Amino acid sequence: MNLRPPKAIVSMLEGIANQVILVPSSGKWKSWNPGGVNQDKLLDELTIAAAKAASSGASVVLASSSFGCRVAAQLWADRSQDIPDNVKRKLICFGYPLFRPKPGQDRSAALKSIPNNVKVLLVSGDRDDFLNRDYQSYPKGTKALTLLAKECKASIETEATNGRHNPLDGAKKAEKTNVCRRVTSFVHG
Repeated sequence: MNLRPPKAIVSMLEGIANQVILVPSSGKWKSWNPGGVNQDKLLDELTIAAAKAASSGASVVLASSSFGCRVAAQLWADRSQDIPDNVKRKLICFGYPLFRPKPGQDRSAALKSIPNNVKVLLVSGDRDDFLNRDYQSYPKGTKALTLLAKECKASIETEATNGRHNPLDGAKKAEKTNVCRRVTSFVHG
């Protein structure tokens, strides 16, 4: 099982920022790095990154794919108040799994609980199975995320590709380039 976001996403993020904490898509509270760390280490890493960002005026970006997006969203919801006020808080989600395979759990709760001092970028493929369920009350595809964004306290932007759950899988080269530009702009903005 691959615990990391897709390689293309990791490469993109490592190339544009050094205050990015990658949360694995396994749902375990570990920061992605070769040695892996536990939940306490992730919280420590967030605290250290926030202190560095506070002294330099930088941002702290949590990024992940799939289930890791829910973990990262909940982390900002639970810990955003612990970060110094002058630190910009950001979250990048690649393939947020909004709907389960079967009706039940509301997966929008983590996004809805993120405070308004966090900026969020949701990058999703319009053919993502987690956005296209027969039972869902939202529109299908990335339109579901656009509608959800209006219901959240946080400032949420969306970027759609023709991809699948990994939004870069099946996306055209031009779409991948646009995603890279959008993520870069989001991180530095």
